[in-house]
Amino acid sequence: MNKGIINQIEKQYPFLYQREISILLVVVDYLLFRLFFINSLVFQNSIINNFIFPLIWIVLNYIFSQYIIFKKYNVKNIIKKIFFSQIANVITCFIIILNITLIISFKNFSFHDGVNFFGYSILISLISCFCRLLIIYVTKKRNKKNLVFGFWGTNEKFEIIKSLYLRYINFEVEFELINNENLNSMFDKVDKILVPIDFKFEKELAKINYPKKEEINNKFIDLTNWSSFILQRYPYIILEKDNKILYGFNLIHKKLSYRLKIFIEFIISLFLIILFSPLILFFGIIIKLEDGGPIFYTQKRTGLNGKVFDIYKLRSMKIDSEKGKAMWTFIGDNRVTKIGKFLRKSRFDEIPQLLCVLKGDMSLIGPRPERPEFDKMLSKEIKHYNSRNSLKPGISGWSQVSYPYGASVRDAEIKLSFDIYYIKNFSLIFDLLIFFKTIRLVLRLENSQPRKKNKDI
Repeated sequence: MNKGIINQIEKQYPFLYQREISILLVVVDYLLFRLFFINSLVFQNSIINNFIFPLIWIVLNYIFSQYIIFKKYNVKNIIKKIFFSQIANVITCFIIILNITLIISFKNFSFHDGVNFFGYSILISLISCFCRLLIIYVTKKRNKKNLVFGFWGTNEKFEIIKSLYLRYINFEVEFELINNENLNSMFDKVDKILVPIDFKFEKELAKINYPKKEEINNKFIDLTNWSSFILQRYPYIILEKDNKILYGFNLIHKKLSYRLKIFIEFIISLFLIILFSPLILFFGIIIKLEDGGPIFYTQKRTGLNGKVFDIYKLRSMKIDSEKGKAMWTFIGDNRVTKIGKFLRKSRFDEIPQLLCVLKGDMSLIGPRPERPEFDKMLSKEIKHYNSRNSLKPGISGWSQVSYPYGASVRDAEIKLSFDIYYIKNFSLIFDLLIFFKTIRLVLRLENSQPRKKNKDI
C-alpha cells in the first residue's frame, strides 16, 4: 500500500497506528482461510461460508492473541502461538461441523467426512500460523532499530516527560534531549522531535541552527499529536494545556455516522437481549436461590449532557449493601455475593444494560456512565471531567478496554484521558475495534477488577 495513503489513514484514524501489522495478519488469515477451504467439502458459495466462518476463525484467533506481535521472538512464544492457533482451529471446526450436521445437510456429511475435514483443518491452521510467524519475524527484522524520540526543551521538562510517558508505551523506544547545540549531530538519529504544546514554531524554528531548514517541519511533532498516535489517550498534562482537543465535542452527536451508530446499536442490542435471555433467566434463578433477594439491581447513572437515568444490572452485591452511602468497590469487597464475583468478572451482570440501549439512554460503545454522587465529586477534582458526557455513555468503551475497573479519583482521571481520546477520534471503525477488544476481554475475564495500587498519571 502506498505510504502516503497509510499516513492519511493514520491521521484520520490514529487508533490504527501501531496496528498495521495486526491488520495485515488478519487480512492474510482471511485470504488463507478462503483459499484452502473454497473447494473443500464444507465451503460453497454462500454468505455463511464466505463471511461468517472466516469471521469466527479470525475472532477466535484474536481472542487467543494470534495477531499481537510479541516483543521477544523465541521458542516459548512460537510454541504458544502454535498451541493457541490449534485451539482456535478446534473450536472453529466444531462450530463448522455442528452447523453442517445440524443445519445444512446431516445426511450428506458422515463421521468419516468429519475426521477428514478436521485433519485437513489442522494442516491449514499450521500453514496460517506459519505465515503469521513469518510476517512477525520479517517485521521485527526490518524494525530492529528501536524508535528514538527527541525532546526539545530543558533537562527538567525532559525528565518529567520521560517519566510520564516511557512506561506507557508497549514497544521499545528511546528518549534523547535535543537542543540547538546537539541538533546537527542528533537530527538523523531521532525519528521525531517532541516539542511542548506552547512551542511557537515559526519563532523558535528561526532560532534553530540547522542547514536544511525545509526538513525540520516534518521532523517536529507536538505532545498532543504524539500522545494521540503513541499513547492513544490524552493524559492530564495535555488536557491542562491544550483546550483545542475539546473543540466540537457538542456537535458529534449531530454527525450522520453517530446517528448511524445509534441505529446499528439498537438492532444489535435487540438481537443480543433475545439471544442472552436464557442466560439472564439462568443467573436470575441462581441469584434468587443464593439469598432470596431481587434478581435485578437498579442504579442512578449520569448520561448524555448530565441527564440522570436508571441503569439495570443482575444483582452482584448483598441486599442493602449501600445503606450508608455510595462507595467504590475494591479488591476483596465482602459486599459481593458468591455468584456476584463470577458475574462481575465475566461481566454477565451488565447484560440487562442492553435494555438501556433500547430505551435510548445508553450506547453499546461510549464513556462508562458514572453515579451522580461520584460525578459531582469528580467534576470538582478533575478538569474537563464533564466533557465525557458529550456522548451517550456505553456498556463498553475505549477506557473500559484499555484500563482496569476504576475505583478512585486517580483511576477516573486516567479513564477520562481515554474517554476524551475516544470522543475526539469517534468513528464507526473505532467502535468496531472497541467491540472486538470487548469480546476478547470478556472471554479472557480481564480488566473487570480494580487495580491494587495506582501509580499512573
